[in-house]
Amino acid sequence: NVPLTSVERPAMQPQTSRFEILHARRRVVCRSGLMRLAWRSELRIVLRRAKLPDGEYRVRIVPEAGGRPLSESTLAVQTQTRP
Repeated sequence: NVPLTSVERPAMQPQTSRFEILHARRRVVCRSGLMRLAWRSELRIVLRRAKLPDGEYRVRIVPEAGGRPLSESTLAVQTQTRP
């Protein structure tokens, strides 16, 4: 599993949004259902590792109404090797 935690910035107004994870080629790999997010809210997501092979992804929070993402960040997934 891949655990993710997002803490929304204080300037964000409460609104209905969804999160999306995009592969480096901007293809949506995972999308949540709609949820109500408010400032200082914490969003915890646990995804199956099979959905996120090694690579770089973009994680973004998108408002229900569309438009620019409210938040966007980079996520690097890499398999740990044992020494």
